[in-house]
Amino acid sequence: MKPPLSAPSVFEEIVRLQREGRDCALCTIVATQGSTPGKEMMKLLVRDDGTFVGTVGGGCLEAEVLEAALASLRDERSRMLEFALNERDWPDSGLVCGGRVQVYVEPITEPRLYLFGGGHVSAAIARIARSCGFHVTVGDDRPEFATRERHPDAQAHVGAPFDEQARAVAAVRRAFVVVCTRGHDEDGAIL
Repeated sequence: MKPPLSAPSVFEEIVRLQREGRDCALCTIVATQGSTPGKEMMKLLVRDDGTFVGTVGGGCLEAEVLEAALASLRDERSRMLEFALNERDWPDSGLVCGGRVQVYVEPITEPRLYLFGGGHVSAAIARIARSCGFHVTVGDDRPEFATRERHPDAQAHVGAPFDEQARAVAAVRRAFVVVCTRGHDEDGAIL
């Protein structure tokens, strides 16, 4: 049986996932009281596909933490979880530890930048933003301006009416937006 990854290995995996443009959630035991299977600072890293490395102690506790980690990836919100490891709180679990555990779940997601306008200003901003770790989307209401050829530093290109693009972006948490269209009328329609 392979031992769980050490903390440095978990962080190396985070870096690897970030380089691949993948999201993950880091779950860390931040406090324990009494008898618990996991100890403070133990880490579990949950990848965006539901696979994981590390541990927070296994069993039903770990199953609950995994579920919370996937939820944190969906809503991009961190959470503090508290567990009482006893049969009264988890009937039929077989838990007899009797201790308490607090686990902090932190989603690690790529920040997203949406550039409205497919001109030279967006191209320059996309280059800088990509080098800073942003997932960049360039959108223009003229499809021929929202292309990989014009914006090689953007990962996504959208050629659609600006009002449609603005509605889609409004639903995205942690979205950064730069409006630099070809004119004030278009800028105003987006804002």
